[in-house]
Amino acid sequence: MKFQLVSKKAQQSTQMKCSLHIFAQNSHAHHHNETKLNELNTELIICESQDSSDAPPGMLVKYPTKISDTGNLVKTLILKPGAHVILTTNVNVTDGLTNRAFGMVKGHTVNASGKPHIIMVKYDSPKVGVTSKVMSIMKESYPDCVPVPMCEATFPLKPESRPSMHDTCSSLCH
Repeated sequence: MKFQLVSKKAQQSTQMKCSLHIFAQNSHAHHHNETKLNELNTELIICESQDSSDAPPGMLVKYPTKISDTGNLVKTLILKPGAHVILTTNVNVTDGLTNRAFGMVKGHTVNASGKPHIIMVKYDSPKVGVTSKVMSIMKESYPDCVPVPMCEATFPLKPESRPSMHDTCSSLCH
């Protein structure tokens, strides 16, 4: 493996934007992804999760707030068209919609209350979501995109200014 340390100015080049980024901590990866998201001049898509429980009525349930205690599920997901994203769960394995599939947000739809309902994602690999694209009711507006539903409990996407090796490195190093 060949690596090189570069200045902040050099990081702006196209070559550096497509280079592999390795982070020692989640916070560094999150900061990098947030910075890349803020560079986009497109509208914000804000998805708020709603906690739910099977606990009996009247029983107080305390939900974890640290992302490391929630299986990497976030309370608020912030995206923009043009943002790179990664699937965080297996949505449809036979259609290639698997954990770690990379793509780019192209648009979204909202439900009756105006909340983001479906995120339209164009995946890097043309093999991902072939069946989902054919079956999509949004195929006229987004022919190359896969609709990813945003349920109120979990979000199967997260921002990922790809490529990043933080998750892989941290699982190897710990």
